[in-house]
Formats: sequence, structure tokens, C-alpha cells
Amino acid sequence: MELHGKIMICGARGHHSNFPAESFLLLDLRRLLFPCRFRNLVNEFGIASDQIFESIYLTIDVIYSK
Repeated sequence: MELHGKIMICGARGHHSNFPAESFLLLDLRRLLFPCRFRNLVNEFGIASDQIFESIYLTIDVIYSK
């Protein structure tokens, strides 16, 4: 799966944010390997908790669709 240079869009209600696809994959791996609260991931990655929640499901959908 080629993620280098790809952008994933996360957000709702007109407040979209663009993030590199690699950062979403790293975030998902971090969440799956070491279960923790979303607020811990907010401190580590600097992304809002609602965007972290959405990114996890978005990235897993992308992985399963391949």
C-alpha cells in the first residue's frame, strides 16, 4: 500500500483538516498496540479527539478495502 505523499481528510460540518496518510497509520498502530484513552493520543499527536476517533475508522476502512 503506497501512502507516501497521500493526504487524508478528516472532520465534519465544514471543519475539514488535512493530514498525511502516514500519520493516520502511525496513530492507528499506536492505538491498536497500546490501548489508551483518546486524550492521551491528543497529547502525543496534537490532533483533536474527534478527529482521532474519525481517523481510526477511516484508516481501518482504507486498509480493509485493499
